Amino acid sequence: MRSRVGFVVGVILMLVTGCTKTVYVATTEALTVTEAPTVTEAPTVTKAPTTKAPVPSETIGQQNAREKAESYLNSSSFSRSGLIDQLLYEGFSQAEAEYGVGAVGF
Repeated sequence: MRSRVGFVVGVILMLVTGCTKTVYVATTEALTVTEAPTVTEAPTVTKAPTTKAPVPSETIGQQNAREKAESYLNSSSFSRSGLIDQLLYEGFSQAEAEYGVGAVGF
């Protein structure tokens, strides 16, 4: 019984440490030759970061227009021109409104 427990512990240690050599096991019944299975590791997969790409330097007006456009799109549906009109109504310049809409992917 002790030899079987020792054998099982030995096999587990070989599997954990990645040993792939031939193992010879002797029992009281007969001599048996067993090969330890080859263990391969799965390739490591690196995920791309989920953060937004950094926005190049933008003016305060452009930043505010972009943030306002994001806010509107999170709460309602707009067409590109409708969102630009809404930003113009909010007091943004034409250039800021177009920048804000473009910066959110419209």
